[in-house]
Amino acid sequence: MDDTNEDIKMPDFPVSGTITGLSKIMGLNDDGNTVLFEAIRLRGNSRGPAYTNINPENPLLNDYYDLQEPGVYLHLPKADGTPIQVTVPVAGYGTISAKAYYDGQYWELAQKDVLLPVVDVEPLIEEVAAVNQVIQTQDLPAGISAIFRSGSKVNAQIKTGGEFEFAKAIIHELQLLNPLLLDNLNIDNGFRIVANPAVRGLAIVDSKNRAILHFDENMRLQTLPPLVKPSDLYIPAERVMIEGDGQSNSVAARATPPLSIVPEGNAEMFNSGVRTQDVTDPALRYTSIVPLIEAASPDGSLGETSLTSLTRNLAASLLKSTGLTTADLGFSMFVSAPGETGRSLANLDVGSSYFTRGITDVQKAKEFSVAQNKTFAMIAVCWKQGEQDMTLGTTITDYKTRLTAYIASKRAAIKAASGQTFDPIYVIWQVASHNGRNVDTGNYPTIALAHEEVANT
Repeated sequence: MDDTNEDIKMPDFPVSGTITGLSKIMGLNDDGNTVLFEAIRLRGNSRGPAYTNINPENPLLNDYYDLQEPGVYLHLPKADGTPIQVTVPVAGYGTISAKAYYDGQYWELAQKDVLLPVVDVEPLIEEVAAVNQVIQTQDLPAGISAIFRSGSKVNAQIKTGGEFEFAKAIIHELQLLNPLLLDNLNIDNGFRIVANPAVRGLAIVDSKNRAILHFDENMRLQTLPPLVKPSDLYIPAERVMIEGDGQSNSVAARATPPLSIVPEGNAEMFNSGVRTQDVTDPALRYTSIVPLIEAASPDGSLGETSLTSLTRNLAASLLKSTGLTTADLGFSMFVSAPGETGRSLANLDVGSSYFTRGITDVQKAKEFSVAQNKTFAMIAVCWKQGEQDMTLGTTITDYKTRLTAYIASKRAAIKAASGQTFDPIYVIWQVASHNGRNVDTGNYPTIALAHEEVANT
């Protein structure tokens, strides 16, 4: 046995009367003398997580809370009488910890924010064609460790269908770094990493395609906006109609064969298709409403219109921003394309058969909605026309004047047919084929400029 320390003696303890003021703890200084240290400099027991509504009962000296959200903690007063407030870190920074310590009478905030460094995680994200092929199990590089905790390492298998594991690892580490950022995040098997074209980076999305986190092109963690609340949306009816009008592009000239075989976004059309004119017998055009699955025209020259991709992307945008489908939100999208190939604006104007069949589509959709006890509204017209007017040499002024009058007339006719009081939106597709059509004017984009001027009014 080692007896070298058995003869060392401690100086006499001070009498209790000399220990006044703050609570103290006795210990040895560097020189071996006995000293009293203020207990306020020590940290006591954790009382667990706390939110802004915390109202502590009988805290003990030096107890502390882990503060879980930014905001004012009204029941945690500081020495100056004001409540503790956890601030939101500035852009590019994250809160590594936020704690409230009790000194026996008041609370003291200790918030630590750190710079989130630019890191490169892209080498860890690889797409694999072979099902269930495992690339490798690897530790995060030192660079990405810095974004989480010093010395942190995460083993992650990156494989087809298994990128969830890597996404979960990232989220887990971020929760350890900053519980304020991902408070109460429920990680489920739908989490995965996807490309994020909007910021040329990566996003971690959940099972409903809602972005939980994203990284910019330099792989810096970005702050995400909150989800849109359904109550913030204006959905005017249970069946909303969108019309694609104009000439060849509106009716899908050369867009053959149709590719979409599964309806998405609760989208609908007449039994005769988006182009009711494909059925020659008017009595057979409006017999029912069916899911939106487009077919080629009888002569094979017209295919799938942009209305299918429009409804698909509108539904996807709603899902991403609200986490809800169109069915969840209680409405469907109905589409039709009454235009005609090779027609000028004058050919399509008020009084033409093309104008009339567009309004007939609206009337019939309204009649079906009433019969099905659904509310109905026509919300938008996508205008795709102008090439024929370029060929004819229509001037900017003439086209602008005629299109402005046409939109006013069409809106009035739509409101009369649907019973709605608001104007449908006009989405104008700007033509870009002047190089082959405006040869006599030096390829000047007359109709494209007219489109711009009308859109800006």
